[in-house]
Amino acid sequence: MVIKGIKDPKALKTVIVPFTPIEGSKTGELAARFDIVLGLTPDEGS
Repeated sequence: MVIKGIKDPKALKTVIVPFTPIEGSKTGELAARFDIVLGLTPDEGS
């Protein structure tokens, strides 16, 4: 499992998101939002 391999608590928070009920759903569907980062901005001074 990928999550078990993430030891940094800050990094772990980026892959765990809340699921919320979809308003008006008749079958109880849930939705979640994931922000996908394709690259990182280097730290200043690097």
